[in-house]
Amino acid sequence: MEERIALLRAYESGPFTVVDLCERYAISRETFYVWKRRRDASDERWFEEKSRAPGHCPHATWADVIAAVIALRQRFPRFGPKKIRARLALDDPGLVLPAASTIGDICDINSNSSCKRQAV
Repeated sequence: MEERIALLRAYESGPFTVVDLCERYAISRETFYVWKRRRDASDERWFEEKSRAPGHCPHATWADVIAAVIALRQRFPRFGPKKIRARLALDDPGLVLPAASTIGDICDINSNSSCKRQAV
């Protein structure tokens, strides 16, 4: 963080070009201008690294579907993912259901016992 601040202070002092500073600090000019834009936008935390993680996952399973899977699994603990999916489709035909493998993953994450078929 201190290097970013020092980089832009050196740029503002005048005798250095952007190319010279980028070579000295081993960054690209694009990175330099990103940091400069952040600082010029009066962002108080401009020198901190920004997260590159997406804000949300567009294909994530909806919370109401997860709740329905968990509720059905608790009601019928011996049902596997295929049977849970079939039962949910019968109970609520308008519900958009995930694949049976996703239902199995939901059961694994949210319960003590797996709802996948046990090896014999």
